[in-house]
Order: sequence, then C-alpha cells, then structure tokens
Amino acid sequence: MNNKIISEKGFRLRAPFWPHAVIFFGFFEFFITTCVMTICWKFYTIATNILPTMFIIFQNTVKSENLVGKSNFTWTIEMENELISYQNSLVYVYVVSVFVILLTMIYVSSQFVTVEHNHDPEKTYPYCMDHKVLNTFCAIFLAIFILINFILITYLWISCAKPYALFQDKYYNAIHEESMWDSIVEKYNCINDEDKEVHKSERCDTIVSKTVIPQIWLDIMFYSYGILHVLAFVIFGFLNQNCNTLEPIKDDSNLEEIKTNLMEKNFNSLAY
Repeated sequence: MNNKIISEKGFRLRAPFWPHAVIFFGFFEFFITTCVMTICWKFYTIATNILPTMFIIFQNTVKSENLVGKSNFTWTIEMENELISYQNSLVYVYVVSVFVILLTMIYVSSQFVTVEHNHDPEKTYPYCMDHKVLNTFCAIFLAIFILINFILITYLWISCAKPYALFQDKYYNAIHEESMWDSIVEKYNCINDEDKEVHKSERCDTIVSKTVIPQIWLDIMFYSYGILHVLAFVIFGFLNQNCNTLEPIKDDSNLEEIKTNLMEKNFNSLAY
C-alpha cells in the first residue's frame, strides 16, 4: 500500500482511525447496547402485558371502597400517567439503542471496504481511511447517539424510583379479584393459587412485582453503560496509533526503471 504511515505513541482519538480500533469499539458497543436493549424490552413487555390489568384492578378497588364508605385506597389519572410515562421511557431507550446498533454495524462494516490504489487491483487500502471528513463525521454521529442513549438511561435511573414505589404500594394494597388474573395466568403460564407449593419464580405475583423495573437493574444499566464506555474510549485511543493516510508518497518505481535503463546503456557502451 503506497501511503504514508502515521506512527504515534500514546493516546489518539482523531481520524483517520485504525480499522482494528474501530472494530474493537464496534464489537464492544454492539455487546453493551444489546444488553441494555434486551433489559428494556423485557421490562417493557411485562409492563405492556400487566399494567392494563392492574389499572382495572386499581379502579375496581377504589369503587369497592367507595361502596363501603372507605377511602383508604386512591387511584388517579395522574398516577396512571406516571406509570405510562415510565413505560414510554423504556421504549425511548430501546429505540435509540436500535439506532446505535445499526450505526455501529454500518461503521464497522465500512472498515472492510477497500478501494484500488492508482487503479492497481493488487494495491488496496481501506476506503474510510482515505476520507478523513467522512470518518470523523460518522464517529461524531455515532457518539451523539451514544450520548443520547446514556442521557435517557440516566433519566430512567433517576426517575424510576417514584413509579416503582407507586406501583408496589398500589399493588399490595389493592383488592385482587381472581377473574382479573386470568389473562396474566394465560400469558405467563404462572400459578396464582397461594395454597400450591411451587417455586417463587412460577408464581404470578413474582412476575407482577417486576412490572416496574427494580433499582438493581437500573444500577447495572447506568454504571455499566457509563463506566465501560469510558474504558472503551481509553482503550480505543491507545489502539488507534498506527494507521494509513490518503497522502501517497512519491512513487519511485519509474525512477528505479530509469536508473536501470541508464546502467544498461552505460554497460553496453563500455562493452563496445
């Protein structure tokens, strides 16, 4: 490959990026974002299946208490909107995570695209390394989406404690009608009979208690996404040391050919 070689020691984040460093960061990003996306989708699915039933149970509890002249249990539209807002936050993280994964796959795949050097099929070099502006733009675009995703995860981490406490309080104080649990039993094939001795994970109340994501999962997402990204950027910076630029060095092949011809002519003239 007839290009200049940049040899730099230490930390380096600017373009052109070394393909192996990009591939390392791409595989890391794919792994960590897939984990976050899976967690959000799992709890979003649970919330989608269970919250509508729980809303009806909460409303029926209010009606039942009103009939007997009690008002210990309250359920308002604001409380319902708060749980719906939590559910939407999971969707936002999931959607942005999908975009991050797609951008990562495109960016990593582009490192395998090569072009011919001086129309010579035997001499090729990575396309992205020949276009610093495109390389830098793609990196900034991906970094923006990663930052947006981290902001959404941070918001979920900070704001989820209130809807979690709200749901747990209403769930354990509501009047649960057996008929309302049929849809949950059918969807999750769980046991709603307290008299049956089964493993805790098979009980419906265990599944329902996870309708709002617990704090431990939020901590895992927040700290792992933040800390591991910092480590990944540091490793990327030290890996991104040696790479090729688009600036070709002077091709001396013609010069060598001329020197060879001159030497042959001089040798022939001396022979005569």
